[in-house]
Amino acid sequence: MQPCELCGKNPAAHTADVEGSTMEVCKGCASFGKIIEQPKVVEKKVKVAAPEQGIVGDFSQLLKQARESKDMTQLDFSKFVAVKESMIHQFETGHLSPSLEQAAKLEKKLGITLVETIEPTKISLASGKEKDLTIGDILELGK
Repeated sequence: MQPCELCGKNPAAHTADVEGSTMEVCKGCASFGKIIEQPKVVEKKVKVAAPEQGIVGDFSQLLKQARESKDMTQLDFSKFVAVKESMIHQFETGHLSPSLEQAAKLEKKLGITLVETIEPTKISLASGKEKDLTIGDILELGK
């Protein structure tokens, strides 16, 4: 919050017209002019971290097994899941990872799990406290 434009001591809470100038003033200095806007209410928005999701590590094997269990070629399989045959080949060889949207679509069509929830990494410090891992912590651990 910015300080009062008249006294500079208190945080500005009002917008007031003071002798022809529009200023941000504190409650005490608001009496020197005409209040244009009422006190500003600052709402603090708290961001709730949604759990992150990622593709499982063995997605290529799972995808290939699902295709083979249906006795399908890569071409037939690509038509079944509406994905290009070249992409199926790259997915199965591990050269390309599906996007989360593609993985969700494949999961639904095949009844397999390709998307997993990734938990934030926690480390135990020498002090015994547990906290989220930061770049600084990684640098400290490397020493």
